Amino acid sequence: MINGIVYSWGANNYGQLGIGNFSAGNPSPTPIPGLTSVIAIKAGGFHNFAIQYDYDMNISTLWAWGSNFFGQLGTGDTIDRPSPTIIMSLFANPGYPTFITPIVSLAAGGWHSSAVIYDSAVLSYDFYSWGLNSSGQLCDGTTVNRTAPLRVFSIPNQIFDSLPSLVSAGLLHTIIKISYFVYSCGDNSVGQLGNGTSGNISTTPVFVSLFTNYSSIAAGVFHNYVSAPGFTPPEWSFGWGERGQLGTGNTNNAYSPVPIYTIPPSLTYPTLSLPFIAHMSAGGAHTVRIVTPNGMLYTWGDNTFGQLGLGNTPNGNAPFVTTPTQVVF
Repeated sequence: MINGIVYSWGANNYGQLGIGNFSAGNPSPTPIPGLTSVIAIKAGGFHNFAIQYDYDMNISTLWAWGSNFFGQLGTGDTIDRPSPTIIMSLFANPGYPTFITPIVSLAAGGWHSSAVIYDSAVLSYDFYSWGLNSSGQLCDGTTVNRTAPLRVFSIPNQIFDSLPSLVSAGLLHTIIKISYFVYSCGDNSVGQLGNGTSGNISTTPVFVSLFTNYSSIAAGVFHNYVSAPGFTPPEWSFGWGERGQLGTGNTNNAYSPVPIYTIPPSLTYPTLSLPFIAHMSAGGAHTVRIVTPNGMLYTWGDNTFGQLGLGNTPNGNAPFVTTPTQVVF
């Protein structure tokens, strides 16, 4: 996304490029027709979302396109969309908190989607989910797929905070941050729910073990990252770890949050109480972290195809990097 314009490239078998057709793909960045003034984008397995904000009308619009086999676009049907389709439009009246759009958080998982929307009429945050629900990843107490956004629960205004990343979605699970607490639902085959168990599913949110002071979350395919300021170290991970993606120095799975092997304390723990973590993203089997104030990039996990950006592609018995390693440009 550049100046409110969304560009796409790559495979397009489900219309996920949003360019109006189901062509074989496009190797070059191409602007998506009709999308302007976009302030946020999310990419799922084969589907995508964009939040458009009309500054003149003060309206936020959620658009979706791509694969819709399980209803993950939220259009009320299961028809793939090769062009952006409006899912909802919301008026952002002056009652909203510091953000300009009522869609305060959006997540696109493998085949499901979630959003947190602020309702100024009753001063609450509403959690919506839709799409595939085979493992209970919609958190609605069932395993029934939903083709349109379903309001699962509402939280009073004062219980939430203004910190980022209120919802994040993995392949078949979802994690939600409510105030300083983290909850999860869905598939728990490798401990990705973080409640100390594995090998089951949960169709309703369960409490993630250990802390009650989380500030941000990020879900990968089968693993998760959370930050907990005030604890040393402040970064933790849980779930699938067999390719080093948990950053713990080993390749073990973790059923509860475990500390990430830290970068030098002088960089991670300055005199301020919060770590200088600008952004964290969890992929299929690797993780990326940007550390400020110097903008350094650290990666770890599976590097079989060089996806860590370290200038090499390890092979043999050690294709994985199990601790955060700085990317040198």
